[in-house]
Amino acid sequence: MKHEWTVEQDIATYRMRVRGIPDDYNWETDVLEALIGRSKIAEIWDQLTAGQQAEVRRTDDALLQQHERVAEMLPSPAPHDRSHWWWFLHEGPQVREEAQAA
Repeated sequence: MKHEWTVEQDIATYRMRVRGIPDDYNWETDVLEALIGRSKIAEIWDQLTAGQQAEVRRTDDALLQQHERVAEMLPSPAPHDRSHWWWFLHEGPQVREEAQAA
């Protein structure tokens, strides 16, 4: 039987991974999993409720605060669309606003 992840589980996993970034243990995995999870959430953004979108935005804020740590793990150049700003945090936290303005 194949287990399907729910949107709530995707958001909770993203939040958990972002919270793990400041820790010294396994933080590299947390960064990568957070970015992959955020990309997955972006694909279904229009299906999220307003409350779910607000929770993701709060977690995005926490991710932005960790931009220097995230930058240590990001490939350069990032092979992603600029609208997925989380893959460009090595450029600084302003990338979210730049992507939203574009």
